[in-house]
Amino acid sequence: MELSPLLIYFIGQLDAFNGVCGLTLVFGGIALVVINLVKAVSYCDAETTYELKAYSKIKFVTDKTNKLLGPIVFVAFLGSTFLPSRSTVAAMIVVPAVVNNAQVQNISQGALRWAEEYIKNQLEVEVKKATKGK
Repeated sequence: MELSPLLIYFIGQLDAFNGVCGLTLVFGGIALVVINLVKAVSYCDAETTYELKAYSKIKFVTDKTNKLLGPIVFVAFLGSTFLPSRSTVAAMIVVPAVVNNAQVQNISQGALRWAEEYIKNQLEVEVKKATKGK
């Protein structure tokens, strides 16, 4: 897989995008809670016709805000939860390219053969030392 400059740029921006999602989630969630608390308090406080009219205006604004801000906060939650970090995406791209590379696999087989021969030689040297000492 070839890495284009655009892909490298987007990988670099993932952490910033995760941060934006987290901030949107926090501040949007706080705004939703505060607005709905104001709506609940105004409903509990409404006793006269004038207060009920004021409540209906607050309810109208709150409902519109919930319909607008609710999906934004939900998408920010999904983004902050499921977007991988920059290091995870880099590993997802780089590790398969390295592991599936034929040259790397040949190097590892050669290194394994060398290690086996080295261990055998060291064992032979130890056996010769042990037999000379007796």
